[in-house]
Amino acid sequence: MSAEPNTRVPSDLVRLARPIEARAQAAARARIDAATRRRHQVGRTPRPELPHPVVQSSAVAARSVGWSRSTYERAKAVVVAAERDPERFGPIAAEMDRTGRVAGAYDRMRALQVRPPPAAVVRLSRAERTAARRARILALDAAGYTLDQIAHDVGVDPNHVRVVIRVAGGAPSRQRQQVGRIDHDAAVERLVAQAAPPDLVVDAIDWAAVDHARVPDWDARLKAAVDVLHAIRKKLRDRGAHGPEGGAP
Repeated sequence: MSAEPNTRVPSDLVRLARPIEARAQAAARARIDAATRRRHQVGRTPRPELPHPVVQSSAVAARSVGWSRSTYERAKAVVVAAERDPERFGPIAAEMDRTGRVAGAYDRMRALQVRPPPAAVVRLSRAERTAARRARILALDAAGYTLDQIAHDVGVDPNHVRVVIRVAGGAPSRQRQQVGRIDHDAAVERLVAQAAPPDLVVDAIDWAAVDHARVPDWDARLKAAVDVLHAIRKKLRDRGAHGPEGGAP
């Protein structure tokens, strides 16, 4: 018995037709298998012109809701896409139901399928932002920049820079605060020394006794520090590739 196509939206018609399609497909396969067995029994090869059960069942399902097979296939594709990815394709299925226009919804769905989904926006937590800012401040301080230069780069007050450095166990040089002259080799040496904790310190830590509640913060700070170290290594490799004559005047 056919459904009433004028009283239901396309998504509802697809949901009505899909069980009919499944039953028709199973029946069509059974008929084809039976016909194949009979032809084998009398020594004949199967007839290649037998309709494919998927095509048959799709046509049966389409007729059950008053559609052509192509309209049913398109509407079903939109519904299936919306079921698999409601965020991307749900609005298209909703628009199809509102307007009743299957072909247009199908075309929009296909266009969206070939377009890659937007990249996820990585949002750092407050702790991660703080850790990244702290690592940047300490790296610039180790490189010999003045408080004002660091504050301008990071976008904070110089007093905040001073506090971060002191909490980390350092103290900004008076000379660097006043004139900002940098011993570049010494700055790099300090960076390398700070980046490599002694093995004895690492081995002395009982990692099982570490407070697990503080692990996310430590991990975020280490990640930020590793990113800074990768940038420093790249600058060193670039400098080494240019040789003695490649330095800045």
